[in-house]
Amino acid sequence: MRQVKILAGVVGGIVVLVVAVLLGVWLLVNPNDYKGRIAAAVKEATGRELILKGDIKLSVFPWVALELGPASLGNPPGFGEEPFLAFNHAAVRVRLLRLLHQRLDIDRVEIDGLDVRLRKNAKGKGNWEDFGQSHEAEPKAEGNDAGAAFEGLAGIRITNGRVSYPGLDIQKFNLETGAFGGSAVTPISLSFDANRGSPNETVTVNAKFDLRADADHKQLRLAAVNVSGLLAEPDDGRPVHWECRRQRSTPTSRRRRRRCPRLPSTSRGRRSRGNCRRRK
Repeated sequence: MRQVKILAGVVGGIVVLVVAVLLGVWLLVNPNDYKGRIAAAVKEATGRELILKGDIKLSVFPWVALELGPASLGNPPGFGEEPFLAFNHAAVRVRLLRLLHQRLDIDRVEIDGLDVRLRKNAKGKGNWEDFGQSHEAEPKAEGNDAGAAFEGLAGIRITNGRVSYPGLDIQKFNLETGAFGGSAVTPISLSFDANRGSPNETVTVNAKFDLRADADHKQLRLAAVNVSGLLAEPDDGRPVHWECRRQRSTPTSRRRRRRCPRLPSTSRGRRSRGNCRRRK
C-alpha cells in the first residue's frame, strides 16, 4: 500500500497547490497580469518552476470562481527538465460572502488532464517528498487547523488523469469525492488502468468506499469498500473479472471463494479482510 499512500499525498498536495494558486489571485482585476508574480512566489516557496500557459479566468459574485490551465509545475533540482505535474484545466469556486466573514466555503475543486510523474534521483529521494511545503516552513502546532480550513470543501473531481512511476503506468485516472467536513462520511469513487510495462498486461480498477476522519485517534477509516475490475495477463486469453468487498460489519461467509488474482502492483505481507471473488 506504499504506492497508495504516496499517491494520496500527491493528490492532496496538488489540491492544496491549485487552491492556493487560484485563491492567491482572486482579488486581482486581471489576474493574467500577475502570472510572473504568482510563478515567482511558488518558486520561492517550493523551489519549483510554475508555468501558466493558459489564461486565468475570474468571476466574483455570488462565488469567487477561478479557472486556469494549461499549467505545469517543475521538479526540484536534480530531477531533470520534465515537469513534476501538469494539467489541462483546473477550477474552484469560493462563496464570496462566507470569505468576507473569514470562512472558507469551497465548492468542488475540479482538475482535468492531470499528469503526475513520480521519479527518484540518484540518491533515492522522490520528487514528491516535501511537496507542498515551504523550505522555511515553521513547525506546526498540534491541532486540526488544516481540517478546519477545508471543512467546507464540497468535493474533489479529477478526470482523465495519468500517474507514472518507473515500472508502473496508471492511465484513465478518475477520482470523485463527496463533501468533506467534521466527522461526516465522505463517499469516494475512483477508477484507473494500470500497467507495469509488460505487453498485454493491464489491470482495470473501479473502487468505491466511504472515508471517515477519526478525530480522537487522528486517523482515517475506510468502510463499505467495493473494489472490482479486469485483469489481462500475457497469453491468458480473455480478461479475468475480480472483485473485493468489505462492509462495515463483514460476517464470516461459508461459501467458498477463489482468491483475487495477483495484481500488477502487490503489497507483500499484508492481508485484506473481507470477501473476494474471481471469475472468468
